[in-house]
Amino acid sequence: MAPAKKRKLAEETYTCGICGVDRIASRFPDVNPTESCTHLINTCTGCLRDYIDARLDDVRLLGGIGCPECPAIMKQSDLEQVARKKAVLRFIELDQRRIADATPGWQWCLNPSCKSGQVHGELAKSDAVPSRQTRKSKKDEPAVQPFICKACKMQYCVPCTAVWHKGQTCEQYQDKVDRRHAQDIAASSELVDRIAKDCPNPTCKVKTEKDGGCPHIWCTRCMRDWCWNCNTLFTQGACECQRQAIRDHAAANRPAPGLVPANQQFGLAATAMNLDIINDIQRRVTAARGL
Repeated sequence: MAPAKKRKLAEETYTCGICGVDRIASRFPDVNPTESCTHLINTCTGCLRDYIDARLDDVRLLGGIGCPECPAIMKQSDLEQVARKKAVLRFIELDQRRIADATPGWQWCLNPSCKSGQVHGELAKSDAVPSRQTRKSKKDEPAVQPFICKACKMQYCVPCTAVWHKGQTCEQYQDKVDRRHAQDIAASSELVDRIAKDCPNPTCKVKTEKDGGCPHIWCTRCMRDWCWNCNTLFTQGACECQRQAIRDHAAANRPAPGLVPANQQFGLAATAMNLDIINDIQRRVTAARGL
């Protein structure tokens, strides 16, 4: 006789404090979020990892990530036990940036493709007074030394955080940049005025550019129909230039005073022609009868 099968005992479940789902013990971490935690872990592994990822996206992250259940701070060694590998690398990067930012004289490279940085010895302001050995006229190159990135070799000016402007003071360089910016804005505004029109709806006036097709425009902001040619809203199914075209057509075809319209003239001529034909037929009938 075969032995009786053993009944499979149901595994004990615990409720996650974040998602509120009852999960088996294997779905929870084997260790607490930090070495300082004295409580039992009540956050499932998935929620804990998602929590860490979300905290790493917080720009206010300073020095570590707080435990989701107590004030303890998670350090790099804690993350390495429970977090995803990508999150650990991100934490290391942010922690290194935090330490670097706290270093006196530290500057990050402005090159978008370079993540390097270094201590820049001369953090002079644009109005700093140069020494006798470096004193020059206002038109000469200032005494401030450029930041030269050791990784990508990019050079830029620390006081005005711009590319290195050799032979120009920060003020002279910024004036040049401002003038160029003003010219670009003026040129852009002129181009927009030339190729775009304002929606004629007084409460809208959004700039609209026509990309072909008929002059009938439908505004995507105020949902009104308007005409590109006369720049007026459609009312009762027509715009101003369409109404004007109808008025012009009527005026062009209006007869001069005292004259019979062409259509009426045609009608009168047709009537006279019919009478002539009728009279001719009557004469022929009378002649045939010998009357």
